[in-house]
This record gives sequence, structure tokens and C-alpha cells, in this order.
Amino acid sequence: MIEPPPDSAALSAVDGTAAVRGGTLHPAAWTEALLDRAHTHDARVHAWTQNAEDRRRRLGTIAASDPSLPLAGLPVGIKDVIDAAGWPMQCNSPIEAGRVATVSAAAVARLEAAGAIVIGKTVTTEYAFMAPGPTTNPHDPSRTPGGSSSGSAAAVADYQVPVALTTQTGGSTIRPAAFCGIVGYKPPFGQVPVKGLALLAPSLDVIGVHARNVADIALVAGVMEAAPRATEVTGPKRFILLASGEADDIAPEARTMLAEAAEQLRRAGATVREMARPPSSTRRTGSS
Repeated sequence: MIEPPPDSAALSAVDGTAAVRGGTLHPAAWTEALLDRAHTHDARVHAWTQNAEDRRRRLGTIAASDPSLPLAGLPVGIKDVIDAAGWPMQCNSPIEAGRVATVSAAAVARLEAAGAIVIGKTVTTEYAFMAPGPTTNPHDPSRTPGGSSSGSAAAVADYQVPVALTTQTGGSTIRPAAFCGIVGYKPPFGQVPVKGLALLAPSLDVIGVHARNVADIALVAGVMEAAPRATEVTGPKRFILLASGEADDIAPEARTMLAEAAEQLRRAGATVREMARPPSSTRRTGSS
């Protein structure tokens, strides 16, 4: 369990932007707390393409935010296959060394127009494909954070940023989220513009979000998708548990943890309904 910091670095996107709008938190103070957190932790986690001091210099003086904006003062990290104006865009590849984006990707521009502040680029596998970067899992540096959105997941999990953009072609948002114990959101295809993304597979690529709770995902995704979402759920919590068969390649420890998680949800008042996995999601044996 990662211990939350005792300052504004621990704030969620929802709570932090509310404090900025209410005048009790300045965006500069929020960003400074996050950069201080990265300064002391990132030699172990390696979530960012630049160290905290380089990012601090690039950011310069952060002005007050317009309190009418939905993301007023929100610090965000951007996966380094997505353009953010004024920041290096190198895709973790020597081919792109020295490249700096002059225009923000359409999704990033939407966040900036809503008051968000880009505070750095997060490490990706090379071109969001196979070759990993230096990022470690903040829960255990000997373990992988998952890819390809490794830096985004690790930075969010370690309280170095409340929200970070990701990409997904196959599982590059949801897998790192699971490995690092945070929330990953892969939007429906076509909901978030991909202009300014270094595409790996244009027919599959989407820009997603990492955060530490669902309300933060709803807040940021609503801006990126230009379709605001409710950030509070008033009805009963409902979950579906997809049953795994004996032939599935799942470790016994994972089966036990899944059952324990379902029981904890039930004890907390949620409804958990078990159902068989659809045939299309089960592994076939004896076929080519």
C-alpha cells in the first residue's frame, strides 16, 4: 500500500479542482507539491521522461486559473506518444530524440482549454509497442508497472500526478492500471480525437485516462469526449464477476484474490452477480 503524501499531492482531480475554484488552493502550490513528490520518488519509479527539476524549469510561473473552468488548475501527465505544446515528444525512441511538439494534440488541447496544466510527459514503451522504458511498479520496484502506458500508471499510483493520459491499442491502458492498483478508462473508439497521437494501429488506437478513482475519470473523460458525465453515483453499486473455468491459465492465488475482492464488495453493500464468460473470451484448445 502506497502511503498518500500529507500535502496537496494527495488530492484527487475532483477535490483539487474544487479547492482551486473555491480559492483555497493555488494551481502553483498543487503543482509544486507534485513536483516535490516526484523529486523524492522518481529515482525509484522513473515515471517521467524528464526529472522534476527540468519540468519545474519548463513550467515556469504558473498563473491562477479561471474558476469557471471545469478542470481549473488540474495538473495532468501526458503519455509520451501524445503531443503537448512545448514539451518533448520522443516516443521513448532514439529516432525522435530532440523533437518538441509545437501544437498540442486535440485531446490535450481540450483539457488545456478546460483549465488543466500539463506538468510533464510520462514514459511509454517505444512507440507504445514492445520495448519497455525504465519505469518500475511503485508498489514494488522489482515488478513491472505494465505497458505501454507504464509511466502514466506509475505516476498516478505514486501520487506524482492525479490524472494522466494514456493510449490503448490492445491493453495498454487497462493492464498498467491493474498492475499499479488504479483506475484505467479506455473510451469507445471514436469518442476522443486522436489527432496529435503517434498512431500504432489507426483502426484500434484510442486515448484514455488513468486516475485513482472513478469520479476523476468521469471528470476528465467528460472534457475529452465533449460529453460531461456525472461524477457521483447515487444508486446501488453493481458488479459482474466473470467466472473462470478450470482450463483458464489463471494462478490459484489470482483466483483466491478475485473471490476475496468480490466478498469485500458484497460486505460493503454492493451487488455482485456471477456469470459465465462469453465463449468469445475463453481460450480455445486444440485449434490453430
